[in-house]
Amino acid sequence: MAQDFHTAFGLGESDLLINSIDIDGVNLAAVKALAERTERLSRENAEMRARLERLEARLESLDNQSESEGTEFRPAARDASTPSPESWGAPDPP
Repeated sequence: MAQDFHTAFGLGESDLLINSIDIDGVNLAAVKALAERTERLSRENAEMRARLERLEARLESLDNQSESEGTEFRPAARDASTPSPESWGAPDPP
C-alpha cells in the first residue's frame, strides 16, 4: 500500500512507509477539490433552475396567449439535431 501511495502521489522519503503528514496533505487537497467541485455544481444547478423557471414562464405565457386567441399552441417539430428530453439523462426535479 505504501508503494501505491508513493507511486500515485510521489510523496514520502520511501515507498516502504507512509508519513501521516503526507496523508494529511493528500486528504486536504482532496477536500479542497471536492469543495470546489461542489461549489461549481451548485452554481450550475442554480443557473439551470433559473433557466427552467424562465422557460416555464415563457411556456405559460404562450399557453395564455393561445387561449386568448382561441388557438392551440403546438411546439415546433423536432429535427434530428434537437435532443429529446429522454436523452438528457437528468432526473426529474423533486
